[in-house]
Amino acid sequence: MDTSARLDLPLGQGLVGSPEAVADALGVPLPLTPAQRAAYEEEIRNAQADVAGYLNRSLVPRLMTVRGVTPRWTDALDDITAWPVHLDDIAEVVTYRTNPDGTYDVDLLVGLNGAHEEAVVRYVVAHAAEMVRQRPDQSGGAGRRVSSVSAEGQSISYESAPAAGQAGALPSIDSLKSLRRLLFEPLSRPPRAPWPYSSTRPRRWR
Repeated sequence: MDTSARLDLPLGQGLVGSPEAVADALGVPLPLTPAQRAAYEEEIRNAQADVAGYLNRSLVPRLMTVRGVTPRWTDALDDITAWPVHLDDIAEVVTYRTNPDGTYDVDLLVGLNGAHEEAVVRYVVAHAAEMVRQRPDQSGGAGRRVSSVSAEGQSISYESAPAAGQAGALPSIDSLKSLRRLLFEPLSRPPRAPWPYSSTRPRRWR
């Protein structure tokens, strides 16, 4: 089974990584049990939520159709720059259709496609695997890291994931900052009363 397979976005379950990829990171043999798959999917969604919150954007692009447009050129219609569309986000052409009047209808995927961003997939899979490993109920089928066992076997100590900068450390969320979308909002101001009730006289423009 190909553990690198991605679920169909945005028409599938909206996961940027597969449970099989998490199993591979944990060293858990395939096929997965229903309980393992459910646990892995839950932790993938949790990791994705953390990433989406940090990036201020969804990891699943939305499907958008632009109708009745004329391309700037016709030799590369799968290039988004060939179409006169003005978007404030990443966009890619999915398909296009010719209309009887010579214009086109174009289907676009708009927004960040997390499944196509290697850094996002690596972060989500690594952190999902670590959360599965730390589950106290061991429902994920992966054992926690054991640091020491007493001579009688009655006491077991567990170690946490390697710290940042150490070998095997989890990827930092700061590694995704190049994908971050900044949101700018205008400052809200109270309405100003008209002159002469306002302290500011209106300015005349010539």
